[in-house]
Amino acid sequence: MILNLIQIFLLMLVTVTRRLASKGTTVFFTNNTCVFRGSYFGGCNADYSLNISNNKVSSKNGDLSVCGMNFSEWQAKGNDRKTTLRRWPTDVQLVQLSRELLSF
Repeated sequence: MILNLIQIFLLMLVTVTRRLASKGTTVFFTNNTCVFRGSYFGGCNADYSLNISNNKVSSKNGDLSVCGMNFSEWQAKGNDRKTTLRRWPTDVQLVQLSRELLSF
Protein backbone atom coordinates (compact mmCIF):
# COMPACT_ATOMS: atom_id res chain seq x y z
CA MET A 1 0.00 0.00 0.00
CA ILE A 2 2.72 2.48 0.98
CA LEU A 3 4.72 1.60 -2.12
CA ASN A 4 1.65 2.23 -4.31
CA LEU A 5 1.15 5.69 -2.77
CA ILE A 6 4.81 6.59 -3.28
CA GLN A 7 4.71 5.41 -6.89
CA ILE A 8 1.58 7.49 -7.55
CA PHE A 9 3.25 10.55 -6.02
CA LEU A 10 6.36 10.13 -8.17
CA LEU A 11 4.28 9.70 -11.31
CA MET A 12 2.41 12.91 -10.47
CA LEU A 13 5.71 14.71 -9.88
CA VAL A 14 7.14 13.63 -13.23
CA THR A 15 3.89 14.58 -15.01
CA VAL A 16 3.87 18.07 -13.43
CA THR A 17 7.57 18.52 -14.24
CA ARG A 18 7.01 17.63 -17.89
CA ARG A 19 4.10 20.08 -18.16
CA LEU A 20 5.88 22.98 -16.44
CA ALA A 21 9.20 22.60 -18.20
CA SER A 22 9.87 24.18 -21.56
CA LYS A 23 12.84 24.81 -23.80
CA GLY A 24 15.38 27.00 -22.08
CA THR A 25 14.31 25.79 -18.63
CA THR A 26 16.47 23.65 -16.37
CA VAL A 27 14.57 21.26 -14.12
CA PHE A 28 16.38 19.86 -11.09
CA PHE A 29 15.48 16.55 -9.43
CA THR A 30 18.10 16.14 -6.71
CA ASN A 31 18.45 14.79 -3.16
CA ASN A 32 15.35 12.59 -3.39
CA THR A 33 14.60 9.09 -2.18
CA CYS A 34 12.76 7.06 -4.84
CA VAL A 35 11.28 3.60 -4.33
CA PHE A 36 9.54 2.35 -7.44
CA ARG A 37 8.09 -0.70 -9.15
CA GLY A 38 8.04 0.37 -12.76
CA SER A 39 10.25 2.41 -15.00
CA TYR A 40 12.55 5.25 -14.03
CA PHE A 41 12.25 8.61 -15.75
CA GLY A 42 15.75 9.57 -16.76
CA GLY A 43 14.88 12.39 -19.12
CA CYS A 44 15.16 10.47 -22.38
CA ASN A 45 14.42 12.79 -25.28
CA ALA A 46 13.48 15.66 -22.97
CA ASP A 47 13.12 18.98 -24.78
CA TYR A 48 14.35 20.89 -21.73
CA SER A 49 17.48 20.76 -19.61
CA LEU A 50 17.20 18.17 -16.86
CA ASN A 51 19.55 17.78 -13.92
CA ILE A 52 18.92 14.50 -12.08
CA SER A 53 21.57 13.79 -9.45
CA ASN A 54 22.39 12.80 -5.90
CA ASN A 55 19.28 10.67 -5.39
CA LYS A 56 18.73 7.37 -3.57
CA VAL A 57 16.92 5.01 -5.93
CA SER A 58 15.51 1.58 -5.01
CA SER A 59 14.11 -1.05 -7.34
CA LYS A 60 12.76 -4.49 -6.57
CA ASN A 61 15.92 -6.36 -7.54
CA GLY A 62 18.45 -3.51 -7.37
CA ASP A 63 18.74 -3.32 -11.16
CA LEU A 64 17.57 -0.52 -13.39
CA SER A 65 17.29 0.20 -17.10
CA VAL A 66 17.21 3.85 -18.17
CA CYS A 67 16.85 4.95 -21.78
CA GLY A 68 17.84 1.48 -23.01
CA MET A 69 20.98 1.25 -20.83
CA ASN A 70 21.67 -0.41 -17.52
CA PHE A 71 22.19 2.04 -14.68
CA SER A 72 26.00 1.75 -14.69
CA GLU A 73 26.13 2.60 -18.42
CA TRP A 74 23.68 5.46 -17.86
CA GLN A 75 25.85 6.95 -15.12
CA ALA A 76 29.05 6.44 -17.14
CA LYS A 77 27.56 8.82 -19.73
CA GLY A 78 27.35 11.55 -17.06
CA ASN A 79 23.75 11.04 -15.99
CA ASP A 80 22.42 10.70 -12.44
CA ARG A 81 25.69 11.80 -10.88
CA LYS A 82 26.10 10.63 -7.29
CA THR A 83 22.76 8.76 -7.45
CA THR A 84 22.83 5.39 -5.70
CA LEU A 85 20.85 2.30 -6.68
CA ARG A 86 19.84 -0.44 -4.27
CA ARG A 87 17.19 -3.07 -3.63
CA TRP A 88 13.84 -2.19 -2.10
CA PRO A 89 13.90 -1.57 1.62
CA THR A 90 11.79 -3.86 3.79
CA ASP A 91 8.36 -2.56 4.83
CA VAL A 92 9.73 -1.70 8.27
CA GLN A 93 12.70 0.14 6.76
CA LEU A 94 10.41 2.02 4.35
CA VAL A 95 8.13 3.19 7.16
CA GLN A 96 11.16 4.26 9.23
CA LEU A 97 12.69 6.08 6.26
CA SER A 98 9.39 7.87 5.63
CA ARG A 99 9.20 8.96 9.26
CA GLU A 100 12.76 10.29 9.14
CA LEU A 101 12.17 12.17 5.88
CA LEU A 102 8.93 13.68 7.17
CA SER A 103 10.37 14.39 10.65
CA PHE A 104 7.79 12.48 12.69
